[in-house]
Amino acid sequence: MAAPAAAAPDAATNQFDVKLMDTLVFSVFRGQGAHSPDDRARAARHALEQALRADQVNVRVVAQGRARVLFADESPITELYPEDALLAGDESLEVYAARVATHASEVLRTEQKRGDVAEVVLSVSLLVFFGLMALFLLRWIGEMADRARKFALEHPERIPAIRVKSFEVLGSGPLGSALLAALIVGRWLVQISVVYVWLVFAFSRFTVTRPYTERLTSFVLTPLSDLAGRLVSALPIALLALVTAALIYVIVRFVELFFGSVSRGETRLAWLPLDLVLPTSLLVRVAIVLLVLVFAGPVVTGDPEGSLARAGSIIMLAIALATVPLLAGVVVGIVQVFARRVRVGQHVGIGELRGRVLSVGLLDVRLQDELGNEVRVPHLLALTKPIRLHPGSKSGMLEISVAPQASASAARALLEQHIREHDADACVELHDADALGMHFRISFTARSEHVPSELRLSLVEALRAAGFGLGHPRERGRGA
Repeated sequence: MAAPAAAAPDAATNQFDVKLMDTLVFSVFRGQGAHSPDDRARAARHALEQALRADQVNVRVVAQGRARVLFADESPITELYPEDALLAGDESLEVYAARVATHASEVLRTEQKRGDVAEVVLSVSLLVFFGLMALFLLRWIGEMADRARKFALEHPERIPAIRVKSFEVLGSGPLGSALLAALIVGRWLVQISVVYVWLVFAFSRFTVTRPYTERLTSFVLTPLSDLAGRLVSALPIALLALVTAALIYVIVRFVELFFGSVSRGETRLAWLPLDLVLPTSLLVRVAIVLLVLVFAGPVVTGDPEGSLARAGSIIMLAIALATVPLLAGVVVGIVQVFARRVRVGQHVGIGELRGRVLSVGLLDVRLQDELGNEVRVPHLLALTKPIRLHPGSKSGMLEISVAPQASASAARALLEQHIREHDADACVELHDADALGMHFRISFTARSEHVPSELRLSLVEALRAAGFGLGHPRERGRGA
């Protein structure tokens, strides 16, 4: 906005023009009292400039004695007298004052519109410029974050571990992961801050959107200020909780390193087998954290209903829900053990599983199936599957070798036929075959006590009667 031109005297008529932004409003031809024409012109010009800055465009005329005073709202501009009207060519002061007031109002409105247009153009230009700057900053922040992330991934050895003397508090791996997470969060926070600053600037440049600036500022800054106040008030407890967390981390880390040395054979524990070291380490660390959350958390924070205590209670509840199937199995196992529904040595069938009972525990039943394998059947299966008892049955396993030139299918059919004649349930499988013969393995469950002792003799005689020669027995250690 150019500075208004100073009132310039006319040498011929002693005329001083009152201009606003190079636009003539009226002229002063004479002085009044102690004020020269130049002083009156300068005072009127200054009053018009103030009215333009204050958006006062309505000029009115107020009669005060012989003079007529021009006001822009409540601010006086100048005083006009009958002599001024005569020098300006008007015989009536009222007409001259009204003409000057009307022209002054028009000039003020015109210059105000011109100023508003110039301000809008300037605001749009600044908005575009700072928008481009914001886009450049967003891209630059993203590139810097990507470079830092790529460097951390390609050079993990450059990230040192945090140590206290010779004790490693935080390894380079966890520290690198924490740095990557901080890069991601920090990138988003900085980019959101850039966008927020640009929005505040954009809203503040226009009259229509200026009220939204306060709303946006209160929407963002009020929660942050409230959070900062709460953090400051909770700072002593937070420091104590931080010290406690650091201490617990050191303890958990020590337990992990100790059991790690046990698993590597550097430290020996007579009461703990090597295959149970890692599970025991995990259970001990989880127990330490749970005990701290449940018992030490309320003591540290001073609030038994605080977040730490609630976190411990939630974790304990989750573990309790997770152990429901295990506890249900234990309850069923207690009934099975003390009711003696299934006894050791019996031949039972649980669903599709069959075998001889080796033991009955609180969690499962151990069976030996027809192939001699051990099968553990959880008690919960007995709630959905029927249990079949075979009292008085006896199981066993035989191995018979047939000459290699004989037919394998014919020999197997013969063996199965003779087994059925002896009132036995059996499974005949060709276990192995070589140059010495075909080796059959027979797993059976007989309902007669005399079957196991007589079955081998009967099978040998049946093979010889059918013309099958016996092969050489299989060497020990061969086959599966």
